[in-house]
Amino acid sequence: MRDCAFGAPVISAEALFDGLVRELSQAGRPVLRQHQQLTTALRTGLKRLAEERALQLQTGPFGQFLVDHVWRKDKSGIFLVAESEWRRDDYHIQQDFEKLLFFKAPTKLFVYQSNPERRACEAARIATACLCGYEQHLEGEEYILIEIAPREARCFLCKVLADGPMETPKFTEVQGSPHSWVSGGQC
Repeated sequence: MRDCAFGAPVISAEALFDGLVRELSQAGRPVLRQHQQLTTALRTGLKRLAEERALQLQTGPFGQFLVDHVWRKDKSGIFLVAESEWRRDDYHIQQDFEKLLFFKAPTKLFVYQSNPERRACEAARIATACLCGYEQHLEGEEYILIEIAPREARCFLCKVLADGPMETPKFTEVQGSPHSWVSGGQC
């Protein structure tokens, strides 16, 4: 597999997950009803990780972009695009995840809350359906899902293996996931 047409990802899924979990842990164990605290911790973590890579964090929704967060460097391009959705219904998860499809960046991050009323990870199912329906993927793009739950955080990665439609996208859990909020480390 070659790098994405826009270059290699500037951060691995594992490093992104580790950095964001660290920031969320410093904010205290995430309480799923405190959306503003989760958003602030996510923004702080993304900003710190961007600055470590000499990139700028552009934050929406009132900014220049139509997504929550973008890593960019002057006019040389977008390196990461991120959306977060704290509402747990299928409609809002799909609406926000679909935004990622249309941005050309090597790394596309979606952070969401788990739905405690369901056993299965609905966001992964919804994201997979969205990926199957989109026909303009570029080889090397990476889609990263980070699930925030009361007891743990989980991270899943799907790599685009060829240009064009994806017939069978698959999200796999990354090393270091799940991260337990209770023990402060891997479950």
